[in-house]
Formats: sequence, C-alpha cells, structure tokens
Amino acid sequence: MLRELTEPYGKTTDQEIKLGIKLSHQDLANIIGGTRETTTVILGELQFEKLVALARRRVIVIDVQRLAAGINPERYTKYCNCSFYGRPL
Repeated sequence: MLRELTEPYGKTTDQEIKLGIKLSHQDLANIIGGTRETTTVILGELQFEKLVALARRRVIVIDVQRLAAGINPERYTKYCNCSFYGRPL
C-alpha cells in the first residue's frame, strides 16, 4: 500500500521517495483496515529493515523495489487480518 501511495503522492529525492502527504499511524491503519497498534508494529519492522523512514507524520520510502518485491505477507498476518493482508503495507 505504501508503494501504491508513492505514485500519486511521491516526490523522488536521490534514491528515496518522500510522500507529499502527512499520514499518521492511525491514518494508515484506517486505509488498510487495521489497528493503529498493529500498523505501528509493522511500520517499526519496515524501518528496522531499512525499507521506510518515518518522521513527524512523513513517510519516506527508502527502497521501493525491495518494498514491492521483498516482503513476505505471511510475516505480517500474525498482526492483523487487514484488508491489504496479502499486499505490503
């Protein structure tokens, strides 16, 4: 879902894509049909994997290709039954 947001709202800077809209963890949770708590955990894991960076409601996608291709959705289903469950957050 983050990758999909980069198309209409992304601004490319160097090799990163900064989303041009501010999104809270709750906003993202509402979009995917999950809870804020679950979204926070998943975003934390994506940060740890150096796929995204977060700062003050701003999202920076660091590695679009890995985000699109490298996430195993089963890894994240333990957290929620989100409507985007089969797709990367």
